[in-house]
Amino acid sequence: LLRAALAAKRPYALAFVDVRMPPGWDGIETISRLWEVYPRLQVVLCTAHSDYSWEEIRARLGKPDGLVVLKKPFDNLEVQQLAHTLTRKWELNLQAALKLEELEIMVRRRTHELEQANAALAGSEERFAKAFHTSPVAMAIQSLPDRRLVDANERLARLLGRSREELLGNPGAELLHDAAPETIRA
Repeated sequence: LLRAALAAKRPYALAFVDVRMPPGWDGIETISRLWEVYPRLQVVLCTAHSDYSWEEIRARLGKPDGLVVLKKPFDNLEVQQLAHTLTRKWELNLQAALKLEELEIMVRRRTHELEQANAALAGSEERFAKAFHTSPVAMAIQSLPDRRLVDANERLARLLGRSREELLGNPGAELLHDAAPETIRA
């Protein structure tokens, strides 16, 4: 029944399972099999006997978040309230799972967009660097706050008679001021 409900996209929210069942599986085995098919199923384990301790149930089923043990005899109103509360919990868990899935899809989409933008930026930076460093025009890039050179092309380094590495980190205006006027005009 559980598999058929899932296939029809009408899953069960809640199952009441008695510990003592007809020969074959007991209630704990039944719950284990139900959760193999649908782990989100909320389960009320009904028992009049102390067939299993809570530790034994946990040992066989793990640390079940979707399990409540209900001792017989029980009041009909309590059972109705329990069923309502566990069904609402199931609905909220399902809504949270759907929201999480939506968020994961959005994150994957946004990550893909960022990867594409980064690839485009890397290509642009590569083209700029190639044009900058191979230009026949002497050029440098300065940082705004302190006017120090953060990059210079080979043409400027040759004009100033220094290596690119020697130029980097130095104040650009001082380098040009110290250069011979005919070098700058060349």
